[in-house]
Amino acid sequence: METKINMFLLKQEENIPFQFVLDTISSFEWDELLIAGPYTDLEDIKEYDLSRFPNTIKSHDSFTFFGFLNNKKGVKWMDLKRDKAFSGIPKGGEIRGCKVHSKTACRFVLKY
Repeated sequence: METKINMFLLKQEENIPFQFVLDTISSFEWDELLIAGPYTDLEDIKEYDLSRFPNTIKSHDSFTFFGFLNNKKGVKWMDLKRDKAFSGIPKGGEIRGCKVHSKTACRFVLKY
């Protein structure tokens, strides 16, 4: 999944908005998406059971963490190479260092 998304991002042109659609991923059950920025410690997020996720982002700034959740539990994750296009996706907010989006809200308009 990461490879396909990274290839998609490479094909985008500068200053032209594009849709980054994740709500159509259906190879597994999920209802929320947690997006965490660099240096976020997933162990500090008590509102969700993230024990299936690696906590490597807490000491890295080279990728953005996308954690798919189902019923408040981690199901699947991907580490996408940190990309300036992701600055259009809110990562701060209700939980320090990350933000949770409902599945239906996982259509983002981004641009380089």
